[in-house]
Amino acid sequence: MVSIIKNSLFIWLKKTVLWWFTSLFGRIGVLFAFAAFFLVFFTYYIFNSTVSEKDTLLDIQDAFLHLKFVESWNNLQDTSSLRKELNKIHIKAFVYNLDADTSCENSFLIWSNSKKNIDPCNYGSYSDSYQMNQNEYGFEFKNQYLSFGEYELPNQHFPAVFIVQNNKKYLLITNWVLFDDASPLVPSIFLAGIFMCLLYLLIRRFLLPINLMEKRIIALQRGDLDSKIKVSGNDELALLSTNFNSLISEVKKLLKQKERLLSEVSHELKTPLSKIRLLLAMMPQQDRVDKIDKQIKYLDSMITNILLSDSLSSPYSNLDLSSFSLSELVKLSSQLSINKNISVLFSKKTQIHGDKIKLSIVLKNIFDNIKKYSETKKDCEVNVVENKQYKIISIKDFGIGIPKQIIDIADRPFVRNKKNRVSGFGLGLAICKKVVVCHGGEFKISNHNHGGALFTIKLPHKIRTDA
Repeated sequence: MVSIIKNSLFIWLKKTVLWWFTSLFGRIGVLFAFAAFFLVFFTYYIFNSTVSEKDTLLDIQDAFLHLKFVESWNNLQDTSSLRKELNKIHIKAFVYNLDADTSCENSFLIWSNSKKNIDPCNYGSYSDSYQMNQNEYGFEFKNQYLSFGEYELPNQHFPAVFIVQNNKKYLLITNWVLFDDASPLVPSIFLAGIFMCLLYLLIRRFLLPINLMEKRIIALQRGDLDSKIKVSGNDELALLSTNFNSLISEVKKLLKQKERLLSEVSHELKTPLSKIRLLLAMMPQQDRVDKIDKQIKYLDSMITNILLSDSLSSPYSNLDLSSFSLSELVKLSSQLSINKNISVLFSKKTQIHGDKIKLSIVLKNIFDNIKKYSETKKDCEVNVVENKQYKIISIKDFGIGIPKQIIDIADRPFVRNKKNRVSGFGLGLAICKKVVVCHGGEFKISNHNHGGALFTIKLPHKIRTDA
């Protein structure tokens, strides 16, 4: 019942969250689309109407001044004065001979005010005189060529101008670093980081109720039926949180009603059985008394298994943990079992940590199963080995073994061997698996090489309290 309710909760929550995501991001997507359209439109309009036109005019004026500045050099007649002039304004000038070879690698240096040689191939152009609008502003470059760009070194970039005039090539490099290779990325990374933080906070704000629901479901799986999701706001998720809290309250009521019903039914069933056994003890015919008492014990065992199976199906069932010897556990289980042919092969000092009552029912059910189905009078053997994580208890018989068609499903509820007409509900081994899993261990059923059945129980050395 709990698993059905839990699956229904997950399906309902998934559909509701998907609908909310679709509606939320659908509306946000439309708003972002309109915002992006207007942003791009106005950016393009402002750039073309103001910035682009102004930059073109300023570039033409800057080009005109550079050309006039180079013309004032008078073909390098007074290089000493020119050197002083360029050093004052922190410009390194390199004058090359203009030849038919357009390759920058073969440029012949005529003069420079710099003591260092450079590679003219490291110059890169941003814009040149061909790209500038000459007619609109009444300025023509004619046979002169000028371009604005930068001179690139491995880790530094310098503003530079390249001019072709008077059969010479002029490369003017301003002695001021534009930026390092990494510096243009710093503002972008900073802005991207701020944007991602804001986006994270926004999404976290929207998804906070979902995170609270996830924690609430995990708590529900651990057995917490009392806590509630904190409801904030009045949106769809707030309504979902309110409905979720109401649903958990209804589930809690149903589970309490079921527990009360099972408790009352078990009491009503066991009370007459106790009276019958008392009356039988007073009867003189011992053989009939033994037969009837055997059936009463069997009925009492079935009632106990049904109640235990239901309680272990609940995620909020608790274990009464303690430490005890394995030999003591086997002795208690054999006293409860109909099987008295049990051989112990392990040391009596072996200690087990777990719920003594529930683990004794595990061994008792296995012993009963061997008695009913093994079809042999030879003792079953109980042994134990240890590794770093587990104590591994093995119980094997020397009977006919478990049929192949049911060996993989023998630990499921209501699975029985149809060839053996032994009465029962098929809950014994299913209870064994549930108890072992509640302890954080493993339960395995197989056949060993000698033909009999082998039951393997792995129990951790120390059981966690939240297991």
